[in-house]
Amino acid sequence: MLKRLDWLTFFPLISVVFLACGDENSSTGPAVEPCPENAVCDTTYVDKEAYSFIYYSGKGRKDLDTVTAPKDEMECEIGDDDFKCVWTWVYKTCQIVYLARENLGEVETEVVESDDGEQHFIQHYHWTEVRLDTTYINYTKKRLIDYVPPYIETPELDVDELLAEFDTLVIDLDTLYDDGTRYYGHVEYSTPYTFDDAYSEFPDGIGAYTSVFSTVVDSATGLMSFEMEPISFSSCYQTYVTKYPLKQRNRDFVLYAFLDEPLERDTTITWMAHYSDIYGVEDSLEITTLFTMKEGL
Repeated sequence: MLKRLDWLTFFPLISVVFLACGDENSSTGPAVEPCPENAVCDTTYVDKEAYSFIYYSGKGRKDLDTVTAPKDEMECEIGDDDFKCVWTWVYKTCQIVYLARENLGEVETEVVESDDGEQHFIQHYHWTEVRLDTTYINYTKKRLIDYVPPYIETPELDVDELLAEFDTLVIDLDTLYDDGTRYYGHVEYSTPYTFDDAYSEFPDGIGAYTSVFSTVVDSATGLMSFEMEPISFSSCYQTYVTKYPLKQRNRDFVLYAFLDEPLERDTTITWMAHYSDIYGVEDSLEITTLFTMKEGL
């Protein structure tokens, strides 16, 4: 039984470099500390070009945050009075090693033997400092334009409506299989919020995810478009794309059951749904769902 439907999942992660709005420093990266005693240290400097801009963070209509990313990750089109940026970043899903000293990229230990035969340990510290030559799009004295994308008010989540939608899930024969050996059912709710995938609180074959398909309404023209989140997966990496200015998107939050055997009896499960708005402001709610077989099965 598939515990997860990874090809359907969406991870609403947005990881950017946040800088103070008034900071015109052209470098970022770890601050190099004095070399520890009895150690060998070296720093590798990497020079990159970057874009930086401010946008409303969602904390309030007066609160602004800064997004900064290297030009090899973020492409921008800058007009006379607006701009568009597409930021592509890679999330590593394989093993990540955390070091005690956060500013170190690599630590190696060498064992040397002195003339008297005594062994000594010498640590070699290697870290990387990225120096950014930054193009400031809409802030600081070096800004190219004065345009700041407008604040988007996220509609309040209709909790009662969502709870009613997820009150009951009816499981029927899966019509995708001619032999009738699988059972499937789902309920969905269209929302401007992104819900986290949910699996751990459910038995095998049951889960919840936010669809990668979304509807976007152009605030200027009122026209609606359909988009698919451009996410790619590999064995160790997931690639995500974020488009700025941010837009309000509606996606389906889907609860499903995909089973090899029909339920022996009606089953009620209470689970937590965690969600966030387009600015990453998080919240959660408790949902109780009755899972039942279609009458006659």
